[in-house]
Amino acid sequence: MDRAEDKSTPQHPGVAQLGTFAKLPLELRWTIWESVLDEIHSTPFALAILRCSRYLYQEISDHLFEDFEHEFQIAGGLRFNFATRRTHSHGWELKNIEAVRNHLHTFPWRKVGGKMFVNISPPSQEDPGQIVQIWQKVNQLIGTLKTTHSAPSVWVSLLEDWSRDEKPQESITYTNGYRPDHDIAIIPFTCLSNWHYRIPPAYSATIATERELPEKSQSLLYKYGKDFISNDWCRITTAPKNWLTDTRIFLDRKLDDIPGRTAGALRLERFQNWFQGNWVSEYEKQFTEDLQIHLYIVLRHDMALRGAIRRHKLLILLHHAYRASQDDQEKVEAALDEGSPVIYKRWNPQVWSDYFGDCMPSLSYRLIDDRMDRKYRSCIYRGYRKRTVFGMILAGALQP
Repeated sequence: MDRAEDKSTPQHPGVAQLGTFAKLPLELRWTIWESVLDEIHSTPFALAILRCSRYLYQEISDHLFEDFEHEFQIAGGLRFNFATRRTHSHGWELKNIEAVRNHLHTFPWRKVGGKMFVNISPPSQEDPGQIVQIWQKVNQLIGTLKTTHSAPSVWVSLLEDWSRDEKPQESITYTNGYRPDHDIAIIPFTCLSNWHYRIPPAYSATIATERELPEKSQSLLYKYGKDFISNDWCRITTAPKNWLTDTRIFLDRKLDDIPGRTAGALRLERFQNWFQGNWVSEYEKQFTEDLQIHLYIVLRHDMALRGAIRRHKLLILLHHAYRASQDDQEKVEAALDEGSPVIYKRWNPQVWSDYFGDCMPSLSYRLIDDRMDRKYRSCIYRGYRKRTVFGMILAGALQP
């Protein structure tokens, strides 16, 4: 239970609870606690020191959180920063979604006025995969906030300049249209009921140039956020129907091909985490749902499912090639010659790091040219296909 919500916490700790430390003047004790927090600010769960004692929490929490500013910084990852009277913009990286969830679910929002600031840095012009990463981190954060009891209001700022050649940057060219980076970063927050955003004045002027474009070529931030030019806090209440789904499917398809280190790391992560135990796949579950409900969107970005088929085949063939390379080669080759390849049933996420390090190239059959004879590929893939939902769909055994 969070100490912030513990109604049984004593209101006035005394000497018996704080020992001789309580003999010091309150202002001096506050100064000492601020100094302690300043020393440990870079340590994950630094604020957990307040949970060591309910008396300690009551002693310092109101004073500590009086000028406390809570910020999530979204750039290469999700970073929690905080500032107090003595500490300014210190914090730590939240390594995974579970760490984000634990932090948001236990933080005493009422102590800081129920506000959370989210600052988003622009993606690098030379690394288009960064906008995919921003999309993923933003949606992770939003998904967690939607399950947080007494969720805070969210105040989103785009930092710095999101333009390119004096126009809004579009890191990845949208299929038959226009989807600038600022829309991909901001519009997901429309899923929240209490949120606001703000744009840097210089970039607001860049977005305003869209008035010269046809309406279909204007960004949502321009069409639905006319007041952003004033540099005041603004709000968009809803996104067009299926806009978020369309963007997710579009970025997932483009991730196969876009260059850059970030895209390579995200491709590697996707393959590593494709299956859990017993070949269960949340990724394939989502893809199947998209085929059932949003087939026209899937086909808009992936004609005849060519990209999805290539992705799935490479996933299976690379898995087999690596596992076979660790097996008895005579046995492997004999099985292939008989048309009954060995099926390696255990999914090993480490395989992908062993293969590619920390960055996977764009998806191409060239990835297996030197690992597997072409004449065996179809035979091997058929052997695995019935083990996966997507493979069964492609084989026609299941209807999407």
